[in-house]
Amino acid sequence: MTDEELIELHKQYLEKHKKAFRVAFDALKECWPPKNDPEWFASKAYPVCADGFHETGDDPLAKGLLLAVYGYLDEMAVKLGGGENADSSVSV
Repeated sequence: MTDEELIELHKQYLEKHKKAFRVAFDALKECWPPKNDPEWFASKAYPVCADGFHETGDDPLAKGLLLAVYGYLDEMAVKLGGGENADSSVSV
């Protein structure tokens, strides 16, 4: 691989990484603050994260970040809700 090809490859990955983090951050921002309510997770958090999955295609970094955002929302819903998390988890 030539130097030019390596530079181009690096640029492509840089853009993919930026997009992955942007999609994950936007999902977190759109869902913040989370509610400790299974219906909220089904009607808000799940669709937002699922849209991120579709937007990023097969990017494993984006999918991992979106799953982390979803888990973080679940964890923080309990913490901020001050009670038991009545099975708010919905698989993404």
